[in-house]
Amino acid sequence: MKIKETERLTGIPAANIRYYEKEGLLKPGRNKENNYREYSEEDVLRLKQIKVLRLLGITLDEIKELYMQEETLETVIEHRLMQIEEEENRLKEVRRTCENILQSRMDLESLDQSILDGDETFWKERLQKVLAEDMSKTSLDQRRFHLHIGGMLIWGYLLHLGMTLLTRDFFWVSTRELGVKILSRDVTGLDEMEGNSEQGVFLFFIISVCLMIGCSIAVWWSAKMAVQIVVFHLSALPGAPILMVVTSFFAGEELQQSICSFLPVFWGLMIGYILVLLVIQRGWQDFFRKTRHPAGAAIIGSVLIALVGWFMTGQMIMPAALAVIYTMYISVFWSVADIDAKGDYTKYSAVLAAERIMNPVALTLSYWGKSKTPLWVNWDR
Repeated sequence: MKIKETERLTGIPAANIRYYEKEGLLKPGRNKENNYREYSEEDVLRLKQIKVLRLLGITLDEIKELYMQEETLETVIEHRLMQIEEEENRLKEVRRTCENILQSRMDLESLDQSILDGDETFWKERLQKVLAEDMSKTSLDQRRFHLHIGGMLIWGYLLHLGMTLLTRDFFWVSTRELGVKILSRDVTGLDEMEGNSEQGVFLFFIISVCLMIGCSIAVWWSAKMAVQIVVFHLSALPGAPILMVVTSFFAGEELQQSICSFLPVFWGLMIGYILVLLVIQRGWQDFFRKTRHPAGAAIIGSVLIALVGWFMTGQMIMPAALAVIYTMYISVFWSVADIDAKGDYTKYSAVLAAERIMNPVALTLSYWGKSKTPLWVNWDR
């Protein structure tokens, strides 16, 4: 039967049916003549089962495990009952507070957070949840979700470009001597740094690293969109100078000059690469749904960027290394952001995704041991 008939029999919209198919819960056949989907009685039965399980609050991940026979229905329902018991306890806390407000005949002017007695941890967790819910109400379709991520990344790399042009002369000259002292372990030299520029570079490097760490913590600290956008900008500003300082420690004077001339062009090429990814996603809606696709694009992009760098600088290793690291990093974790969204695309999640990609420390804290979609699982999804 066609999807319209399946929709009528199950009461599930066609968009949801296609999404369940995409998630591997359904595998309808294909009509050999026109290649249209053909849903069987078994597919209809499974959709009805999925509807019941979702109404009971069973997650899609748990439903997948059921059909893959990794979990039993009994185990899943027992787990759901434990969740319901926990939810009931939390609701009792809210109900008790509401009853106190009514019993004390409190008016709006006298209402403050002192009324929130009981478990302080519960109220903190609930606050984070409702704040995130408030911000996530701005729903997007898949294309606009990726446009938001791409637009923020382009702006971030424009900031990288601006910071590179503003500071490169200062950093390359100052860090050459500083790098020599650090690599030679000349502690006395560090203690006796006469030039204010060397001291400034060293201090800026420490402050920038601390800023990146602080921004990564702020990602979790607040669920307000305005705060996250500010954190994104703070994460983007020190990125290019930090790269210049680090590379100058391990580069000779000739290579430093090559990097100095290539880096502004490199940020421009990265912006172009992001635009290409957006064009591909516009024509290929599920481009980011399988990590191997953007990873393949990263390999091609890194080769082209490396060739441009070789033409400009006569160097191959340096531009190739930068290109591989940045293109693969952006592509893979952009794909992870799409998969983690699970079709629930919001402006808030797009901002968080761009912010984490721009700040490697924030991304590490977000996914280290916590990712629901580790890369070795996503690769073939």
